[in-house]
Formats: sequence, C-alpha cells, structure tokens
Amino acid sequence: MKKILKIVVGLALFIGIALVGFGVFIDSRSIDGNWRTENIKNLLIANANEEDIAGIKELGIRPDQLIKTMDMSLEVNDGNASIKLSYQVDTELFKNSLVKVVDNTIESELQKQGLTYDALPDEAKQLIDKEKPSDSAIKQQIADTFTAAAKEIDGEYNTETGILTVPILKGVVDPVFNSIKTTSINEKANKLWKLGIDSGDFSKYVKKAESLVMDQQFTFIKESK
Repeated sequence: MKKILKIVVGLALFIGIALVGFGVFIDSRSIDGNWRTENIKNLLIANANEEDIAGIKELGIRPDQLIKTMDMSLEVNDGNASIKLSYQVDTELFKNSLVKVVDNTIESELQKQGLTYDALPDEAKQLIDKEKPSDSAIKQQIADTFTAAAKEIDGEYNTETGILTVPILKGVVDPVFNSIKTTSINEKANKLWKLGIDSGDFSKYVKKAESLVMDQQFTFIKESK
C-alpha cells in the first residue's frame, strides 16, 4: 500500500512539475503585444492594380500611384489575434488629378464651340473660374470619397493623416505550434487585396527576439509600450 502511495505521490509531483515547466515554456513563446510591419506596399500592391479604388480610374491613377505606404499591425491579447492593414493615400496626387480632369472637361466643351480657354476674354475666364470647385470643396470631396471607400470594406479613413485602416482577420494563437488559426475574416478587404485567406486557415510564424516573421514574408516588429 505504501509503495502504491509513493508511486501516486511521485506521479503527482512529476505531473505538477511538468505542468509548471510547460506553463513557463508556453509563456516564453507568447506573442502577446502589438506588432507592426515596415512598408509592405511592394508585396501587396500588385494584387490591386486592376481595382478601381475610390473611382481613381476616371482620374487616370493606378493604385500603386495612389498608395504611398502600406503596413500591417498585429495585436495579440491573451492569445487572441487581430490583424489590420493600413495604407496612406496620396491626397495631393488625387487633388491634382481631379483638377486636371475638371480643366480638361472645360477645354473639351470650349473646343466643341471652336474656342479655347486661353483665347477667352478675361471676363469669360473669370466666370468659368468662379464655377470651378474651390480648394476647400476639393478637400471635402477627397475626404468624402475615401471615407466612403473605407466604409465599403468595413474600414476607417483618417482625414488628417490620409491613412485608411481596415481589419483583415481575427484568430487564435497556438504558441506550441507557432501558428495563428483564422477564426473570422473581412471578406470585402480579402477580395479587394486578393489575400486568399479563408476562415480556418493557419498562418505559421517564427519568433525572433523582437521580430515575428509570418508566412515567411511579413516581418512584424514589436512596438514599445
């Protein structure tokens, strides 16, 4: 009986120590915190070059011209992960292209009547210029355009920074197998950027000190608190 008790006690101690050790092992592999990539525009922009983001095709702009920088943020809290994509749009390029379209439209209409803007008398030029959208009106148009474009993919647009942020996916971290299982995705953003993500997919990662390499292509750097 004593032998059996010793075996039971010994086994219990072993299991307890093993579980503590496993807990420490798991904790050391935790990726809780906030992570962000450097500019990943070159990795993703080709996927969207055929897309008409915010109606830019009418302005003769390609997505790779419109978007200045792109990055991803990864937030992990108690093993629950969420990834967002942020990109800054070139509002100055958009504005200049919009003004150019307006000017070309005016010139085209004048040519139909055998006229040109430069040949018009000053009074006529002033009347036409008065009908052109003001800088403040153009700025508001840009804000409205990208705010609407962001809402179409369940994102948000910051009118001050020109940055559009959109949620990509949510998932659960498995620190033992160094992976994140996708539990939900933003279908609209997934389609726009042709990310090829499905619910239930696993994304493998490699943790190196303060960096995290996901799917062998996206390098996240841990942000300081």
